[in-house]
Amino acid sequence: MRVKHLVFMLGLLWVSQACQPQPETDVQAVADTLARRAAEFSRAYERGDLDAMLAVYTNDAVIFPHNMEAIRGKEALGKYWRLPDGRQITHHQSTSEGVEVQGNLASDHGHYEISGRNGAQEWGPVHGKYVIVWRREADGQWRMHLDMWNGRPFPGD
Repeated sequence: MRVKHLVFMLGLLWVSQACQPQPETDVQAVADTLARRAAEFSRAYERGDLDAMLAVYTNDAVIFPHNMEAIRGKEALGKYWRLPDGRQITHHQSTSEGVEVQGNLASDHGHYEISGRNGAQEWGPVHGKYVIVWRREADGQWRMHLDMWNGRPFPGD
């Protein structure tokens, strides 16, 4: 009888703890961190710093470029993001329109603008929209885990 009583009490304790409200997440603080991390990616892209770009992704990240199959893992992402000789990104900026946070995952959606140069030929700006799922890693850093984007009409069209 004592064992049953003990099991019952432990079960009751477990249920009471599980029903406690979880600590509230400061969504604005997470959104600010994600904006900073996205800006780090953009500045690295403009510098052509592939290592710094990849540092913003999880090791098992998946990207979903416009009109392409999914690309998985940092090695494959490095091949995708490596710019051909003579090509340069001169401007890249993402603007978040909303962030939702659930534990160690956060979703971020918004729009981006990108311009560049192929040799002497300037191009852009090109406008698009994105959805990113960020994951907070064991080191506390938020990194892009799933990254999807595609184009959209020029604003105002």
